[in-house]
Amino acid sequence: MARLAHKRGDTLSVYADYTADAVAVNLAGYTVTAMVRKRNATDTTPYTLTCTLANQGTSPGRATLSATAAETALWVVGEYVCDIQYASGGGAVTSTETFDFSVLEDITHA
Repeated sequence: MARLAHKRGDTLSVYADYTADAVAVNLAGYTVTAMVRKRNATDTTPYTLTCTLANQGTSPGRATLSATAAETALWVVGEYVCDIQYASGGGAVTSTETFDFSVLEDITHA
């Protein structure tokens, strides 16, 4: 994932596929977490994404990252960074490369 842009107040739902050597990793027993933070290191209020594993029998390596429209309506327009962290049941933790995440102004809203 190089960059993700999302409009404030819209439902977020994106797939994240985890691979090793171009092969999908079965995530059964893994915990997947992701946060969106301002670029500076002092940001103490990240936006936490809900991470749900897909059926690993039919979609190995796939998780869905999501946030409701009500949650993203509270996000502040700006430039952020994000990564996804995979923790195996055995305690190994691996994070993706950090990628850019833009929260865009919503033009049409109530």
